[in-house]
Amino acid sequence: MWKISLKAIVNHPSGVGLGLFPSAYGDAQAAYFASGNASQTEEFVAGNPDYAFNEFLQIAVELFTGMLVSSFRGLKKHKNGGLLDH
Repeated sequence: MWKISLKAIVNHPSGVGLGLFPSAYGDAQAAYFASGNASQTEEFVAGNPDYAFNEFLQIAVELFTGMLVSSFRGLKKHKNGGLLDH
């Protein structure tokens, strides 16, 4: 689950949108299997889950990860610039 989800995040660093985890996961899994790098065990246990079974992982795939990173960077710059100090 983690390996394929991380591949989906790499393929869509800005996220795929809410509710689109199954599609992104399926695409990443198909590409992984097509690469020939999957083991027989991975192929045997493969599935098409509706969700990641891990909230943080699902949020990372679905939400706009790039926007979250930008928000945290902006907050840090804002704080370091003294604008939050009174």
